[in-house]
Amino acid sequence: SLTTDIPLAGGLVESPLGQFEKWGFGWLESIFVTESVVLPKIVDQTAKFLLDWNAIYYFVRPYAANVIDGVYFEKREDVGDISYLKIKEEFTSPILVPSNASAILHIGDLSAYDTIYRFLGMRNLNSKKIVVANNSKYIDEYRLTDLKKFDAVLLYRYDYHNRSKAWELVEKYLKEGGRVYVDTGPEGYESKSDSLPDFFPIKRTLRDDIGVLWDAEVMDAKLGENVDFNSFSPLDFDGEAWNVSHPRDEKDLNPDARVILKNNDIIVSAASDVGSGKLIWTGFNLPYHIIRDYNEEEANFFVNLLSSMVDISEKVVPKVEYRWISPERREVTVGGARAVLFKEQDFGDWRAVSNSGDKLKIYRTGPVSPGFMYVPFEKGEIPDSVIFSYRGELRFWIFSIISVLSLVFLITRIFRGR
Repeated sequence: SLTTDIPLAGGLVESPLGQFEKWGFGWLESIFVTESVVLPKIVDQTAKFLLDWNAIYYFVRPYAANVIDGVYFEKREDVGDISYLKIKEEFTSPILVPSNASAILHIGDLSAYDTIYRFLGMRNLNSKKIVVANNSKYIDEYRLTDLKKFDAVLLYRYDYHNRSKAWELVEKYLKEGGRVYVDTGPEGYESKSDSLPDFFPIKRTLRDDIGVLWDAEVMDAKLGENVDFNSFSPLDFDGEAWNVSHPRDEKDLNPDARVILKNNDIIVSAASDVGSGKLIWTGFNLPYHIIRDYNEEEANFFVNLLSSMVDISEKVVPKVEYRWISPERREVTVGGARAVLFKEQDFGDWRAVSNSGDKLKIYRTGPVSPGFMYVPFEKGEIPDSVIFSYRGELRFWIFSIISVLSLVFLITRIFRGR
């Protein structure tokens, strides 16, 4: 076996997670260990994406048997049957770093979150470009102050406790300049509805089969740029109908709506301006349809939609100072950045505070579960530094105290029995 003081991202490590929660580890294995069935170009982009997000600086062979070659590493050292590979700086990034990447909040379930990240991996939209966070699938569990920390919100496989409260929150965010993408394709509240929120580009939806093959009509040339819609995958789910959420006809368009895309003369994507904000809607479960076949033309379309809402280019990170106080305590100066990204798993009992002692909210992010830690700042409230500290879960403290007391009790009984 191999032991090291350096944190392990995969390989000789077994995470204390359930089978479904290990999707991030499984993704690493599928790209770097097993032979992939997807296109080499997509494997290459995804490899770069995962190297960056997991802050991988070293690989140990034979674990890293696939993908990693001379393009990726700058130094190799062989010791017996084991090879140590040092990854080039351009392909990775630090564990703890200030971030100016575009910030997106995904509100939806963890399956949808997985889907979003696999799409981002296809295009290597890594942590230097975009950070997608998710703390809950329920819209109304967030506040307007949460949403305003992010450049855009993705509503995909979302839920809510109170419908009017949820959509009122989204509308306020939009009117203050927010960007929202919503897909009603998956079966849910708005996938088939006679009363959509007033700020949607369409008034109502039904959900049914609109045909397997694409006969696309692009109504927005900019959002359709460099996309071959004829190469979209069929609207087919293993021989069954791929139901699409759509308005009945153009009479269901709101007055200020702009149609983006039609298929078989049916509107499947549209947009509307709401105050100083913008909402983009699709109705055919676009994110999941992309990764079903890793369709590059569909990915190009989604990239265009995202690009119209946020800047997807790589952002400059300021030079800062780090202080590794202990495994349970780290500090980083911010350097005027909009956020701090800490690529260590948030198991619920990490805390983040500013240099002035103000508590900062942690959002979970990254292609892992439960997620790395992301702390975006409110505008005008950027601290000089951020301190992360881990206190441990209360139940583990209780178990430890009980164990210690039990040990003391047993030792006392032993000595008294002599």
